[in-house]
Amino acid sequence: MGAWHLDIGENRRYFDDQVCHLLGLDPATFAGTAEEFFGALHPDDRAIVKAALTRTIEQDAPYESDYRAVWPDGSVHDITARGRLVRDDQGRPMQIQGIIWDITDRKQAEQTLREREDMLSKIMGSAQDAILMLDNSGNVVLWNAAAEKIFGYSNQEALGKNLHLLLAPSRFHAAHRDAFDRFRSTGGGDVIGKTLELAALRKDGTEFPMELSLSNVKLKGQWHAVGIVRDITERKKSEAGVKLFQALLDQSTDAIEVLDPDTFHFLDVNQAAYRSLGYSREELLSLSAFDIDPTLERSKVTEMMQGLRKSGSLTHEGRHRRKDGTEFPVEVSLGYVQLDRDYMVSVVRDITTRKQAERALERANRALRTLSACNSALVHDGDEAEFLASICRLIVEIGGYRMAWIGFLEQDAAKTVRPMAHDGHEDGYLMTGKINWADDELGRNPFGTAIRTGAAQVSRISQSAPTPWQEAARQRGYQSSIVLPLLSSAGKLGVLAIYTAESDAFDEAEVKLLQELASDLVFGIDTLRMRAEHDRSTNENLHYSEILRQSLEDSIKAIASTVEMRDPYTAGHQRRVGQLAAAIARELGLPENTIRGLELAASIHDLGKISVPAEILAKPSKLTTIESMLLKNHAQAGYDILKDIKFPWPIATMVWQHHERIDGSGYPQGLKGDAILLESRILAVADVVEAMASHRPYRAALGADRALKELEQGRGTIYDAAVVDACLRLFAESRFTLSA
Repeated sequence: MGAWHLDIGENRRYFDDQVCHLLGLDPATFAGTAEEFFGALHPDDRAIVKAALTRTIEQDAPYESDYRAVWPDGSVHDITARGRLVRDDQGRPMQIQGIIWDITDRKQAEQTLREREDMLSKIMGSAQDAILMLDNSGNVVLWNAAAEKIFGYSNQEALGKNLHLLLAPSRFHAAHRDAFDRFRSTGGGDVIGKTLELAALRKDGTEFPMELSLSNVKLKGQWHAVGIVRDITERKKSEAGVKLFQALLDQSTDAIEVLDPDTFHFLDVNQAAYRSLGYSREELLSLSAFDIDPTLERSKVTEMMQGLRKSGSLTHEGRHRRKDGTEFPVEVSLGYVQLDRDYMVSVVRDITTRKQAERALERANRALRTLSACNSALVHDGDEAEFLASICRLIVEIGGYRMAWIGFLEQDAAKTVRPMAHDGHEDGYLMTGKINWADDELGRNPFGTAIRTGAAQVSRISQSAPTPWQEAARQRGYQSSIVLPLLSSAGKLGVLAIYTAESDAFDEAEVKLLQELASDLVFGIDTLRMRAEHDRSTNENLHYSEILRQSLEDSIKAIASTVEMRDPYTAGHQRRVGQLAAAIARELGLPENTIRGLELAASIHDLGKISVPAEILAKPSKLTTIESMLLKNHAQAGYDILKDIKFPWPIATMVWQHHERIDGSGYPQGLKGDAILLESRILAVADVVEAMASHRPYRAALGADRALKELEQGRGTIYDAAVVDACLRLFAESRFTLSA
């Protein structure tokens, strides 16, 4: 007796050595093909065997066939074959399993039986699956070594034990019990010739899944069942793992595809794969990657596969085509796997949303770069025409737009829009027709609409109805445009128009940034115009201010000349004091404007002496107390004369305080320290030096050295220390000399 099974899907036969022997085949060379099998049969019996196989497959009937085998030596042997159909989990015919035996020489039955028993013993002893035989009551009468290992019972313990005791009661279906009952009486039933999955019990009480295949045999007038038991614990784990893995694959939002690395045909796919492409699973499995990826080039497949085999993984971006012909961008991650054969696993992610976001971000960045560059032009460009040209140039160069132009409104009857600046691929576009913003057929263009409505106008030129403007735009490669109105507080200025070579440009974010650019452009125009007006006004004011200042200075000089004419002994005194005061102020680092005011104040610091009688001013002897009081009043008198005149400098105060001293010993107010104006402190030092160094009616000149010594003695008490130090440096370093 020999065991065999026919794999229906592969149309291959799997025979053990005994079957090969019974059929006269060589187990070492037998490949399981139909040609080999039928070649071993008698030609007249081949149709009988085929019919029996067909009946079993189509009718699920037990396989029963008697035929003759012709051995290579020419001898003929009678064979009886028995089997039953085995189905897969989906109920599809998967295998026919069975046994055959040789009934050639019935005269040698006993010898043949002993040989078969010996062979059976060996088979049972070497079999990996448990083989057992049950009598018609379901008790064990045969128990092989594999059964001992699987169930844990020795042969002695198992013999006589009922099959029901080897099965988990909760898992032994009532229908199976009824089938076994029918078997005892008829030798048939639903369990014969089938493979059952049942829960079994080991000796230690643990439960495990088993696969039980039963066939029947009649011995001594009673039906017996021969069972083959396989512990399918590992298989169940694997099946559970496979089911879980398949469930995880089907839950994936990414398409997962298994491909043949040689042909790129699909071997398996998950739900996301065929649903994303609009195919059924069966349809997609009949295709290859070339059918869905228009970017996949056959000429580069070999090179790509070499890189994949070397690195084990590869990622690239491409496009996939759906069943309806539409395409979408994908990111494809390829992996190379070696199992029973070579496989290529592809994980495909739809990156439509990501690409849209990237394009939106790129456009926003483009507009943002343009906005930033144009704002820089607003700061640096000082001329309106230069500014407009810079804006158009930066929009094209920095923003990457195809063309840009700026137009201003003409307040004529035709409501003309006059182009003021442009840059990029213009190619005569602005000369294709007269641009206006009138509410008529000619003016109902994006430019006119933007001006009239005050809203940005975005046009998909490739999708718009043909007009002269649109046709001219298409000829120059413009696919999209945006026209932005330039609106200032004073009214409508004009438009800014931008063109691209992209058909889907100017999304919401980009439009907002370009609207901000248009607002900044208007601000720049207004600012430049205000700046120009301000510069014109400032120049006029500076001109008038200079005339007024010159008049004031001329008046002061005239007053100084008048004072010196009245007091010939002090002629030139005020001028020389002014020169020294200016030199000291420069040494102290004072601003030139302050120095100019100080010099003018010095030139009339003795203006108040006009109120002192001339004989007192020219008296060659010592003055009386009353005369001294009259003379000291000249500082107050000078202030009273000058205080109501609006000078750019505090000239009246400088004149009023030029005889004040740091310690408060001066006149007319007796001020101290910082209460005295710095210019007055400088004027005081310069006045003392010049007076002591020059001739007076009542004495001869004392000289510059005597004057400087006086300063040193009064430094910090009578005179300001910093001013004294500056004056001393000028004379010590010979950087100043009193003029004659």
